[in-house]
Amino acid sequence: MVKAMESGYETPHKGIAYMPKSPWSNMLVSDETGGTGVPKFKDISVTVTSAKGEKVTELML
Repeated sequence: MVKAMESGYETPHKGIAYMPKSPWSNMLVSDETGGTGVPKFKDISVTVTSAKGEKVTELML
């Protein structure tokens, strides 16, 4: 579980989310590279749901 915030821009792009490259975003990216050697970092379909009151998932090192 990660924390999401609404954009502060005047004209947000509805239906678009951005997540910086991180251990949490890496969990969403497939290891399939299509022969390029680089995973597909864009066009990932997700479902965002409210988890108000829940803790952000901790990173176990």
